[in-house]
Formats: sequence, C-alpha cells, structure tokens
Amino acid sequence: MKNDYVAQFLVSAFSAVAVAAFNLAVAGQINGLWVLLAFVIPFFILRAYQNSGFCVNGEWRVMSDKTQLRAVTGQPSGGGAWELETGEPKRWAIFGPYQPLARGKYCATFRLKINHLAGDDPVAEIDVAARHGQKRLAVRSLTVKDFRRADEYQDFPLEFHLLQDENEVEFRVSTSGAKRRLTLEHVRLARRLL
Repeated sequence: MKNDYVAQFLVSAFSAVAVAAFNLAVAGQINGLWVLLAFVIPFFILRAYQNSGFCVNGEWRVMSDKTQLRAVTGQPSGGGAWELETGEPKRWAIFGPYQPLARGKYCATFRLKINHLAGDDPVAEIDVAARHGQKRLAVRSLTVKDFRRADEYQDFPLEFHLLQDENEVEFRVSTSGAKRRLTLEHVRLARRLL
C-alpha cells in the first residue's frame, strides 16, 4: 500500500502548531481560545483532505505477499503487472487483498489492457466485494469494445458506498471465455467526496 505522505506531513505540522499554542498559553502569552483553535481547525482540514478523493487509500498488484492481490491463473508480465489468458472462464482469477474499510464513498480503479480489439466479446468482470465475497458492492462487465486501444493501459473505475465499516473488502477479476490476453497493472482505491 502506498504511504500517504501528504497526510503524514499535515499531521506533523498541525501537531507542532498545537504544541506551540499550548506552551504559549501555559506561559500566559496567548489566550486559551488559540489552543482550542489549534486543535479544531487542523481536525477539519484533515477530515476534508481525507474525504476529498485526493487521498489514495491503497494500490495493490498481484504478488505472493498476502497483503496484495492474489491470482489462481496467469503469469507475471513484468513491472508488477499480471497477465491472464481469458479463453477459459475463471471466477475470481484475481482477488484480494481483504482490506478493512470505514464507511464512506470510494472508487476502486482497475488498470487493465487487452492485446487486440477484434469483435465485441465479453472479456472479464471486475467487482468489489465484502464479507468473504458474499456482499457485492460494485460490479462491471467488460467487453472488447470497452477498450479504446490494444496493448495500452486504461482505467476502469468502480464507485461504491459503504454504509458501515467492512473488515474484508476485496477486488476481483473474473475471465469470461473470450480468447484475449488481459493484463492487470494494479487496483487503486481512493475515498470520494461526493
């Protein structure tokens, strides 16, 4: 998962401001109201940042690490990408990482490419699920026509809303049986404001 360096910087900077305001108030150099503002204003700024959509909650690739995506078929294709032959239908060819998420609005973006664009066959189904796959939060079927160019990565977003905290959210790719080569570079998750 990517580190959110912006949030880490904001927390560090606001902590320093709050400690400085507290020390000045104890020394009698400023009013106690400034201490309250030094805690309240940063809280709302951090909350706005986390809900803005700029906050990336994670990015996962297919790897042997259990905190990443896993695959039951296919092979690595370099640069952390994973290649699937879609000729054989396979439920959840790629799945994971069973990530806990707090309630709110999210967008999971699957970055995929396909090897050729002839026809309009169903190629894959991407989805987001929770509770060991029993609760599907978002799903999208992909056909060859959904891809603009062959051998070029394209983002496929899936927006979903959690009404309660979920402990094991997973991102899955299933193949549909069309004879194509599909490559997943990564799945990225971000919070949404609206």
